[in-house]
Amino acid sequence: MNHPFDYWAEVTAEGPVYGSHDTARVVLAEYQSPFIRAAVRWLATQALRIADGLDPHPRMRWFPTGALRIIPDHIGDQLDDVPAQLRAWAGSADERRATYQRLRNGDPFALIVSDHSGVYVLALWPVAMAATPTTPHADRARHRKRRQGIPLLKTFLKRLLRRSLKGVRRGRTHRSALVPSLV
Repeated sequence: MNHPFDYWAEVTAEGPVYGSHDTARVVLAEYQSPFIRAAVRWLATQALRIADGLDPHPRMRWFPTGALRIIPDHIGDQLDDVPAQLRAWAGSADERRATYQRLRNGDPFALIVSDHSGVYVLALWPVAMAATPTTPHADRARHRKRRQGIPLLKTFLKRLLRRSLKGVRRGRTHRSALVPSLV
């Protein structure tokens, strides 16, 4: 099936810079695919990656015992829970199906979640692509063999050596004595 679009996905984070009143925007990942499903799947994987980075499970093997604690629900309900929102979108087949339909209609998609640490944007949009490949001179055949650098250097040195040996009799001086490694 021919389709007029490629799909571009981008995951960004924007938040305050410690010690100043500035904010910084960081592109966490980018992806391009000619297939909608692959792009949506990649975006869901990135949502889970960010969620796990922001809110790892306390019993992860690579954390020392007691390094992380579970926050009680009454405290967690007061905070915007970015990891939970990202996991909910990535885990919902209906949400991903709606994203797929939106992109199929040619509309962009953005999942924007925020908390006290910053704003996280997972965006996916169609990008018009060229109808034919644009390789320069694809229709022309090569008319001669490509030369490589070392043989050219050897040829040049041999010619230079011949010119310098014109006055010297070859019986007394051997070429390899002058340039042993290149001739």
